Amino acid sequence: YRQTLESIGDGVVAIGRNGSIVSANEAACRLTGRKAGEMDGRPYRDVFRFRNETSGSELPDPIEAVSVSGGNTQTVECARLSGADGADRLVEAVASPILDAPGDPHGVVLVFRDIGEKRSRDKEIEYLSYHDALTGLYNRRFFETELRRLDTPRNLPLSIVMGDVNGLKS
Repeated sequence: YRQTLESIGDGVVAIGRNGSIVSANEAACRLTGRKAGEMDGRPYRDVFRFRNETSGSELPDPIEAVSVSGGNTQTVECARLSGADGADRLVEAVASPILDAPGDPHGVVLVFRDIGEKRSRDKEIEYLSYHDALTGLYNRRFFETELRRLDTPRNLPLSIVMGDVNGLKS
């Protein structure tokens, strides 16, 4: 199973019943800015503190939530995770219980991935969908979206002024 865990691109961390990290794959070490084996035996709270993407406030602890609930998987959609190397990474994470043969909770497995590049691409695609690629100005799609948003009785009368500067449209 160790070779399988090492080949996965997502960070995978096993946390024991006492809250200490039992094992972490290479991707988990890379995403947390730590060396192999450096997390083993440490309390998970020393390594994993998920913060809100924009405000920086601490988010509810998904590992503790799984430990308390004893079986419900917890998801973190988008959070900042500070690494030991000083880098903040945008991650999504899923914490699930590790159950023994009778079905009793034995620990928690945390699987997480860096979504920073994905988020950057999504923002770029959104920008390009509302802006002209040549001029960077808002395009017709933006205009139509804004028109629907602004077309309320409170904003009436609504006027639009359009102009063609030196044949730029041509």
